[in-house]
Amino acid sequence: MGAFYGSILIRTENSDMVQKALDEVAKVADCKFLLGPPVNGWISVFPDNGGQGALLLLCRSTAKELL
Repeated sequence: MGAFYGSILIRTENSDMVQKALDEVAKVADCKFLLGPPVNGWISVFPDNGGQGALLLLCRSTAKELL
C-alpha cells in the first residue's frame, strides 16, 4: 500500500498571512506545517505527520483570520 497525506489549499497569494496562522495552530496542535509557494492564487499546506486532525484544527481556527 501507499502512505496517505493530508493537505489543504488556501486561495490567497499572501504567504505571510498564512504562515502567521500556521504558527498559531502549530503551537496548539503541537505539530509543524510545510507551506508551499503561491501557485496561480493558491497556497498548499501540509502537516508534518500527514495528520488530518491538525488540518481540521487549522481549518477551524484560521478560517476567520484568513477571510
